Amino acid sequence: KIDMLTALKKMTLEPAKRLRLDGIKGRIKTGYDADITIFDPDIVADGPTFEDISRENVGIDAVIVNGEIAVRNNIVLSETSGRYIAYSHSPL
Repeated sequence: KIDMLTALKKMTLEPAKRLRLDGIKGRIKTGYDADITIFDPDIVADGPTFEDISRENVGIDAVIVNGEIAVRNNIVLSETSGRYIAYSHSPL
């Protein structure tokens, strides 16, 4: 089991760096995209699987994409708040 800070870095900053998006993603900071997930760390768990995509997430209250609430209480409120990011080559 890992601590919360390590888990958050593995889900945010590290992927942003690996994908070369660390200037716009992975931190809560002026000039970065406001992508935030509000969750209860005591009960958060995976929901949907490839076998059963209808299962709901547990413990996630809201997902904010570019400063706009995109999902609240497992209800999609906005499908257009994200943006397309293109690469000239694959970073992986």
